[in-house]
Amino acid sequence: MKVLKKGRKQKGWSVELKCTGDGNQGGGCGAKLLVEAADLFLTHHYVHVEHDIFTTFKCSACGVMTDLPKSVRVPSYVSKQIPQDYRSWLKRQGATVRIPIEGLYRQEGDATAPHQVELKAGRYNLVLKEEPDAEAE
Repeated sequence: MKVLKKGRKQKGWSVELKCTGDGNQGGGCGAKLLVEAADLFLTHHYVHVEHDIFTTFKCSACGVMTDLPKSVRVPSYVSKQIPQDYRSWLKRQGATVRIPIEGLYRQEGDATAPHQVELKAGRYNLVLKEEPDAEAE
């Protein structure tokens, strides 16, 4: 092959994909996305003693996760940098993760009050927030 006119330099790895929800219970919105290396993370599926690992992205339009089709080959220099799970990917993105925790009790007062833990990615801040009691309203 002969280059007639040089193009722009390749800046990282990317691939055009559709949001389908494949591998993650479906429900994708069908958006056409340019998925880049920074959008990828690994998901783990366990069935009995089998452990399968998939490369996944989260749609920026609807939030549904989609596993990469087997036809998409990720270069080794990209796959070496993919976060090992969704939480690690969120941490890399600088996102806040909100996790409702059942059975977390206050020191004083009603021992059944629900709380929410807020973990700030990149830091180790732990904030407990009491949610309003549904029965009191």
